[in-house]
Amino acid sequence: MLRKSFPIQSITAIIILLFLNTSLPASTEQQTEDEAAVVVNDVVISKKTLDQNVTIVLRKKGLLKNNLPQDQLLEITHQTLEELIDRELLFQESRKLGLLVEEKIVDQQYELMKKMYPDQSTFAEKLSAVNLSETEMKLQVERGLLIRRLIQEKVVSRAQTTEDERIAFYEKNKNQFKQPEMVRAQHILVSFPPSMPADRKQEAREKLEKIKKRIKRGESFSALANKFSDDPNGKNGGELGYFDRNKMVEPFSRAAFSLAVNEVSDVVETEYGFHLIKVLDKQPERIPAFGEIKEDITQLIVQKKIANGIKSYIKILRDKSKIKKFLQG
Repeated sequence: MLRKSFPIQSITAIIILLFLNTSLPASTEQQTEDEAAVVVNDVVISKKTLDQNVTIVLRKKGLLKNNLPQDQLLEITHQTLEELIDRELLFQESRKLGLLVEEKIVDQQYELMKKMYPDQSTFAEKLSAVNLSETEMKLQVERGLLIRRLIQEKVVSRAQTTEDERIAFYEKNKNQFKQPEMVRAQHILVSFPPSMPADRKQEAREKLEKIKKRIKRGESFSALANKFSDDPNGKNGGELGYFDRNKMVEPFSRAAFSLAVNEVSDVVETEYGFHLIKVLDKQPERIPAFGEIKEDITQLIVQKKIANGIKSYIKILRDKSKIKKFLQG
């Protein structure tokens, strides 16, 4: 594996769980102050619910509550509370407008979420960690779908853009779309473990040097890659496709970008083994024409309008709502 690996955390389930909100009817003032973090239009969001959500946020960030400075914990707690308020306002508005989600859609979404986990017991453990039953979790899924439908109708459907707007965005942000210099290459890999003795390592190098001599005599690089490469893509002639300087490990990139088209490298050593590299094509750094990235520009503009639209819509809901917070600090 030559390409640098960048860890990607799967947070879809966390996002679904992030705004857990077990709504309770408001009761007496004394009871509210004891149990509530906030009351939103006579609906109580309990301190327990807030604490559940803070725990989830901390887990997502890889943090432990007991190890956090008090001011940082308080900041995260307040941010989480504001998100809970926004979600409750959106849910209440969806109910006020009579929006509905079919039960089968809720079931489908719930099953998709469960499939993110290796088995039922793992899923159950995750729910238990945040003190939720499957029934309660399904209710949260339904709430999320109702909110999504509300946002679709009130914000997303109205987020449009014109050709003039797209062109103006392109002209103003050309450098944002700059594509780096690219190389298309193929390679032959003879791998070795870090613990390989020096004499065996030299044998691996000599094996590649012999292969290069065969290439010089006119044999097909692709056929030799298919036969000798230890990289799985050897079956495809060692084809790596296009990549920029940052996509591969440094010794490999340095060698590849120094070659001319159709030139074959000397033996290159990386942490994965020894390589022969052949460059098939080069593309200079460039700014794509408007027509090439028109759809990307459309998405960028629309996404920004949706984000701003959601903020504006929530502000309207907040302005006409009664919100009473009991969180101290």
